Amino acid sequence: MTLAPTRRPSLCILGSSGRLGSLLQRVWQQERSVNLCWLGGRTVQADGLPSADASRDPANLANRMRGCDVVLVLAGPTAGTAAVLSDHAKIARTVLAAAEQANVGHVILLSSAAVYGDQKGPLSETTATAPVSDYGRAKVDLERVAVAWTGKTSVIVLRLGNVVGADGLIGRMGQGHPVRLDLFPSGSAPQRSMIGIESLGSVLLRLAQLMADGVQVPSPLNIAAPGLIGMDDLLNSAGADWSGVPAPATAILQVHLDNKLLETLHRFEARESTAKDMIDQWQRNRT
Repeated sequence: MTLAPTRRPSLCILGSSGRLGSLLQRVWQQERSVNLCWLGGRTVQADGLPSADASRDPANLANRMRGCDVVLVLAGPTAGTAAVLSDHAKIARTVLAAAEQANVGHVILLSSAAVYGDQKGPLSETTATAPVSDYGRAKVDLERVAVAWTGKTSVIVLRLGNVVGADGLIGRMGQGHPVRLDLFPSGSAPQRSMIGIESLGSVLLRLAQLMADGVQVPSPLNIAAPGLIGMDDLLNSAGADWSGVPAPATAILQVHLDNKLLETLHRFEARESTAKDMIDQWQRNRT
């Protein structure tokens, strides 16, 4: 799909303190195609949720959203107990209510490939969810909030694949953590649908522009570059000193997202599907 933007939209991002938010700030620091507004700043907690806004003062959050065309929600815990992870659904409800109050046109919520669990791919948006982790179940609950939403503000859910540099593998490199990688009895490392941080930044801006222009973006929508990447290939491309450990019984060998629907909205270059390019994108924007 090729559409010329009709105007420069305003994109407000909630959740700037996490690994993903920090990387996107670097990617977008010279961005001029949209007006960017980062909500949170110094008041953001460790989980990415503005402590005074979305948890206790939604009216204040609504006031800060006024004038936004699209709100992108990055906030939410990535680890913890089921009770902690349930914040994803709570944040979604609060943000949608605040967006409605502020007359925001559109909200983008981030879900995860974890909602598919351990199913054979390629996994399309019509594949039934079957999460096997508390994180995956929390994201399914977030998606249910979006499905149940009946307000005037439109909402879409993005099922995000591994974002290189914001993940628990590459993102932990250089932080004093030994790099250990699960290896299956066959000798294979886990394979995942992935996306580089610059590629993700381009996709998110493209979707925000389309929504602001009145294009109906499908929801849920898988977000990943085409193909599969082995985690060993990723580590080797990063020059990591790593060692393999036997994969536990709960480990998932492959999560392969079907991104054909995304490719009707956004075109990827062939290089964006390679481990090397994804690592290069991370290295250009790491802090």
